[in-house]
Amino acid sequence: MANILIPSPFRQFTQNQAYFESSETSIQTALEALAQAFPDLRQQILDEKGHLQKYITVFVGEEDIQSLQGNETPLDVHSEVSIMPPLRGGAY
Repeated sequence: MANILIPSPFRQFTQNQAYFESSETSIQTALEALAQAFPDLRQQILDEKGHLQKYITVFVGEEDIQSLQGNETPLDVHSEVSIMPPLRGGAY
């Protein structure tokens, strides 16, 4: 099963779970399964049409899915998926 890392800021929506295992075969379906398992997380990662929020970055291994096949990036049982929330910062 693919393993999706839940970043710390989003764990409040996942009952403090750090990982979610998915048997889905693409990023899109895996994120939909994650959002179905944790409905409060849905609006954090998916927009109203079910697409990845523009401010979220997703990696499979060390590769940004945008440099792969986007939401259709395939997953296998060894895939490690990281969801990166937006970074907040300011000027020095």
